[in-house]
Amino acid sequence: MRIPEMKIKFSKTVLIASCLLFLVWGCRKNNPSPGTSATVPGDLQLNVQVLHHSWEVGFIDVYLKRNATSFPGKDSSLYDLHVKADGHGLAVFTQLYPGNYYVYASGFDVSVANMVLGYAPVSLNSATLHDQQADLTLYVSE
Repeated sequence: MRIPEMKIKFSKTVLIASCLLFLVWGCRKNNPSPGTSATVPGDLQLNVQVLHHSWEVGFIDVYLKRNATSFPGKDSSLYDLHVKADGHGLAVFTQLYPGNYYVYASGFDVSVANMVLGYAPVSLNSATLHDQQADLTLYVSE
């Protein structure tokens, strides 16, 4: 075998291996989030208004658990999503899928100078959605 033939075979081998690696690497998909079956983000939004009696509780931590029909508990690590409510007590979760969720809020209410918490189930479906959004008023207490 002559040297030019070896270079051609080596070049072909490198080219084929590179193409295979590119195909394998390029076709790799993102892992779906727990409780979902697709890598495409959902198009639903949940707006949670956190209230203590009739006043807004700003800057409170709000958690969301997917595929839940009963209260998962107070351990925040059990929840899939977390947002901090704005100064008016509004927490917004986006890119959600239809299904059953549980919302949990916990934090310090400066109005009463005390820790408060609250939780509630919410179902995102055609009966609860309007323009791909659902609203939930979550009441918290000491």
